[in-house]
Amino acid sequence: MWGEGAQVRLAVGSFVVFTVYLRQRGSPESEPVGAAHVDTGQTG
Repeated sequence: MWGEGAQVRLAVGSFVVFTVYLRQRGSPESEPVGAAHVDTGQTG
């Protein structure tokens, strides 16, 4: 059941969670310069 495809999905999911975590922190490395909140769909 836990084949190669599942491992790939797990890795991608972990990367997405990590990226969202960085964006929530407001890390300058996670957002391109000049990115607006409208682009991310986040407010505040």
